Amino acid sequence: MAYQNYDQFLELLSLLKSLGDQVLAVRMREPPGIQIQDLLVQPFKYRKLTRHSDFENNMRSSAYWQMRILDFKGCIKKTQIEGESVQFNLELYDPIDQYLDQKTGWRGIGGQYIVSLGSDSDLEQGKNSKLPTLCAVLLRHGPPYRGSPFLRLLADLTRRVKEKPPKPPKMAI
Repeated sequence: MAYQNYDQFLELLSLLKSLGDQVLAVRMREPPGIQIQDLLVQPFKYRKLTRHSDFENNMRSSAYWQMRILDFKGCIKKTQIEGESVQFNLELYDPIDQYLDQKTGWRGIGGQYIVSLGSDSDLEQGKNSKLPTLCAVLLRHGPPYRGSPFLRLLADLTRRVKEKPPKPPKMAI
């Protein structure tokens, strides 16, 4: 089966679902920009139920290449968010640091930052104790930075926790 755009892809998935018991298995490469797991109602439940069966629900991932942010400040400065501006602390851990030679000038983008998102966005190193803090780990196999849509979500989340900073999470986001 083939598709030309996202709507056609969803239509094909809908067709497969409507065939119900007539389709025993589907094998496919994950399309760019779409994570199939997000479309499944209970992905891990079905993975456990079908484990070691002929039609095991399984997901494998591999990357042919990786996109990285080299100029974090430059990315943030080019970002524009509509609505009220927000500010927050960002504690960012970049795991690539442990793989880089100590002599290299670039050490990844991990660190402590004060992020300002709005019509004029900015990023500076440091921490402001009056602002909420977001703790994050860059995931090696996560979705690439896509600019404004990602940051709009981040800005919305930050607006919701403005009154009282949450406790930093114990897991990566």
